[in-house]
Amino acid sequence: MVVSAQKAWAKLLGEPSHERAFPLDNAGKVTVDMVLLPPGKYYRGDEKKPTLVTLTQPLWVGKYEVTQQQYEAVMGVNPSHFKKRGADAAFYPVEKLSHLDAMKFCKIASENTGAEFRLLWEAEWEYAYRAGTRTRFYNGDANEKAGDIAHCTDNNFVSTMKVGTKAPNAFGLFDMGGNVSEWCADAWQKDFVETKTIDPRGPGKGSIFVNRGNAWDSYCRTCNATARVLSAETYAGCQIGLRLARSAAKK
Repeated sequence: MVVSAQKAWAKLLGEPSHERAFPLDNAGKVTVDMVLLPPGKYYRGDEKKPTLVTLTQPLWVGKYEVTQQQYEAVMGVNPSHFKKRGADAAFYPVEKLSHLDAMKFCKIASENTGAEFRLLWEAEWEYAYRAGTRTRFYNGDANEKAGDIAHCTDNNFVSTMKVGTKAPNAFGLFDMGGNVSEWCADAWQKDFVETKTIDPRGPGKGSIFVNRGNAWDSYCRTCNATARVLSAETYAGCQIGLRLARSAAKK
């Protein structure tokens, strides 16, 4: 059902597929694999106080978290604590990124390519994670099953791991939980579940920003659809990275 909607929207937008590789650098030598998310609805928050949210625009979202190779190709440096070299850098997520670093990466990738790369808004992130589900994890409610989709303390607690080695969700997105937590575009707002319900966006400016999904050093039970973490925009821990979004304007 989800894939059918992705394919239908790809056709509507004049795209050959709902999965594409987009260039990130000037020469087009380094690309990012993305999948198309159709507009849709989801229930935000936990089952005790669900709120129906509507997203009205299609969006390309990174199939994987941004890797060290991709980040270095755009920025010229690899800040990661768990630094990989050579071919391995293409398979491990970049980390030790502040929110400022993540935003700068999106800005330069956009300037390089003429595209509109950005971070996901928090509402978009939860929609992307859930992929049509209403459970705590995109593979159910059981804590003991969280390790099937996430690198986290129950199966790791050592370091980041290769992207794409756990089960994807129905949209075809990997590591939405665990591995590295992912910066969102929204500055922190305590009343997230009470905000507007059509294309909701939090403040774009602030000193504290949201990151979602939790990481390799998090309890697997927290690598769920609703857990929210707040961090100073300058904080750059070895458990925080990013996932790219890209405008899906109709051709």
